[in-house]
Amino acid sequence: MFSTEDVREMLQSFCPPNGGVGLLPSLILASNSQGLITLQHVRTEFEHHATTTKSRAPVSELAQDLDVDPGTILQLIQDQPHLALLSHENNLVIFKDERHQIHNNLRERLANGIIAKSEYALEKDISSKSLEHLLNDQKHELVHYDDHVHSEAYEKTVSEEALDIINRMINNITTGDYMARDFAEMTGSPPKWLVLYHLERLANSPEFTDKVSVRDLSNIIRIQAKQAAAYNINSCIQVVRLNNMAYFDVQNVVYHNPGLYDSVDDALNLCKSLPDIEVIGTFALLKKWFSDLLDSKLRALHYDEQGTVDVLEKFNERVQNTIAGHRPFPASLFPHVQRKTEQYLDHVIAQISHQQYHRFGTIIATDGYYNAARTALVDSAAEHAASQWNKLKSTPDLDPKFTFPDPTSLSSTTQAIHAALSKDKPTRKAAEEKFWSAISELETQNEAAFATYWSDRVVARTHIYAEGLASITDAKLHDQLQELLATYIQKDLVPDSISKARTQSLVLSRKTKKTLSKLESTLSTTPADVPALASALSAFNTKQSTPPPSPASLEAAKVSMVQDMRRRLSKPNLKASDGPVLFLTLITILHAQHFPGIVYATGKYAPKLLKQLKGKLGAGEYEKLEEWKELAKSGGLGEGEREGMRVLGGC
Repeated sequence: MFSTEDVREMLQSFCPPNGGVGLLPSLILASNSQGLITLQHVRTEFEHHATTTKSRAPVSELAQDLDVDPGTILQLIQDQPHLALLSHENNLVIFKDERHQIHNNLRERLANGIIAKSEYALEKDISSKSLEHLLNDQKHELVHYDDHVHSEAYEKTVSEEALDIINRMINNITTGDYMARDFAEMTGSPPKWLVLYHLERLANSPEFTDKVSVRDLSNIIRIQAKQAAAYNINSCIQVVRLNNMAYFDVQNVVYHNPGLYDSVDDALNLCKSLPDIEVIGTFALLKKWFSDLLDSKLRALHYDEQGTVDVLEKFNERVQNTIAGHRPFPASLFPHVQRKTEQYLDHVIAQISHQQYHRFGTIIATDGYYNAARTALVDSAAEHAASQWNKLKSTPDLDPKFTFPDPTSLSSTTQAIHAALSKDKPTRKAAEEKFWSAISELETQNEAAFATYWSDRVVARTHIYAEGLASITDAKLHDQLQELLATYIQKDLVPDSISKARTQSLVLSRKTKKTLSKLESTLSTTPADVPALASALSAFNTKQSTPPPSPASLEAAKVSMVQDMRRRLSKPNLKASDGPVLFLTLITILHAQHFPGIVYATGKYAPKLLKQLKGKLGAGEYEKLEEWKELAKSGGLGEGEREGMRVLGGC
């Protein structure tokens, strides 16, 4: 006996009938496995059901009707897809009428749009293989994109619409952002990726590669004429020119043109590529505006005969853009503008060979103005020296110091030239030489005035007092008077003379200050000895270039000193207590008349000096002096005695 499986295997050995298709044998085992059915009979029955049944039928039900197993039904459908299809789950048979309806729907959908195969199979509840049979059965050519498919005609439609978009962007020199709602308005509502594919294909073609760019930006496709951004920037330039403004705010341009630029930097880079634009920060400055401004400023040098001009004077006011929406030009960027302006000035000045200009930052001066300013600055050094010298009178401890005069009283332009010239080494050297030359002249005059004062007050007196001391023949008296004179010179004459010299502004010269300071230090340690003091004073006089007194000047000084004593002797309304002083004054005058120099002494030495005069005076005169000596001691000098003293003293 044969089993059912054995029978099946034997039936498989029967080839399909001539002209048959598929894998079914010519004899098929009945579903109850009790008989055989010819393939032709099964096909006939299947075709009858396919053409007469209107609604879908389960595969198992149809198999039962045809007395075959379900696998045979599935193979029949696979072999004859023009008669029937399978449902998405392969469990229902879709007969010819419904198949025809699906076929026609598919044809229409393919003609007017794109179909996602998996979605369409679910929508119509057909298997993927059945859908492939339907697609293969279409008369027109199809274009496949993985799970998507559409007709070549629709491919052409989408391509033409993409071309229209690109041409519109190019012709209008603009940018367009396309999103879902825009795709929905296109024929067949193509998906974004299909539109992007055709746009990119066209944009990368030789015809459009230099004219348009296409970018996929998340939910949108941006199509931009490559000239759009440049056209927009040029439009901004024209607006700014018409309003005679210096710049436009690139950040503001980007803000008001969404989609035209990827970023502010993108717009700035485009501006940098334009020859007429200078980019500073986020601002685009028009070089032409600057060149016109600078040219007008340079013309003013000659036409207005100013001689100098600051090309950035009131620049802040002129550069501000008053167009609505533009930010004010930041002050922090002005240093950049100044540097650019200076570079332009260097270029312009280099082109003007017939004129000599001097540039100080953004300030231009003609050669004549520059030379005049330089001369005035150098000459002002002498005035500044005089000003400092006058200040030394109230602050003698300070020394002159070269500085340029404070230019704050000058105009800003002149100040700038002044500042530049003050840093110019030749100019500074010339001004410094002028300053010190003026100081040197003032010091020379001051030293000469000091020398005259010092000669009269110290040098002549020490000589005259030394001569007077030398005329004392009494050794003891000589020593006593020498000690007295040394103390006077060291403690009174020199310190008092120095103090008065300073008070009278005679010690302003640096040389005098230095040598006088050293003299004060020397005298503070020199013994109270006339020769030693004389030596110290002599050294000071040599350093101070004070010449020794001439005999004539000494004689004149002595006469002056004697006259001073006679005036004191002639003072009216003297008190009785003034007697010793009057007597000493008289003895000193008489001694000076008969001996060289003048003796410096105090009242207690008057009697001894009187003895020095014995033999120089007549007997009557000497007796009178003896008498007046006693009266001076006792305070008994009357007016008659005083008058006699005046007569004897030569008053």
